Amino acid sequence: MKDKDYKVSLVKSYGRVGYGIRFWHPARTAPDGKPLRVHRGLGTKDEAEANKNVEAMEDLLKRSDLWSDTGRATAENLYPKVIVEAFYDYLTQPQRDYWALREKEIALLGPSEGYIRLLLAGTTGAGKTTLERQLIGTSPSERFPSASTAKTTTCDWEVVIQDAPFKAIITFLPRDNRNRTGVQTAQPN
Repeated sequence: MKDKDYKVSLVKSYGRVGYGIRFWHPARTAPDGKPLRVHRGLGTKDEAEANKNVEAMEDLLKRSDLWSDTGRATAENLYPKVIVEAFYDYLTQPQRDYWALREKEIALLGPSEGYIRLLLAGTTGAGKTTLERQLIGTSPSERFPSASTAKTTTCDWEVVIQDAPFKAIITFLPRDNRNRTGVQTAQPN
């Protein structure tokens, strides 16, 4: 990157009370191959503190020796936590098999265990979630899972109906594992 690309902008989004920063990440690219543009909140309303964070990020962006996971420990001693997280959260994370982790905690039972698998598919508002409410025994007053005529359920659900204590697994995907609409881009095997 050229020196002019190390510019960090202090931003205050419309309707927000705190400050944020915007910069081009020197060690990451977006899915289209262009440099990754990062916009990150600083968690402060103090403009002087926010400006110090801008200076810290500009300094970090000039230190190519710190642009890998191995440089994080050094960066943690030099820069505020919010700056370290804003930079290193976008470096490549180790690949995790979220489906295997879920399977380890709560196995999705199949025909060999005496269960059948059912996939509910249909257009928005067709009644998939309403049917699921009936299957799991929640009443309309509980409003779980949420249902409406608008697009509501935007994630995969796996429900195992059995006589056992209630258990749940929720997987939050890393920022890089989402496309612009927030939908998971990697599909399970």
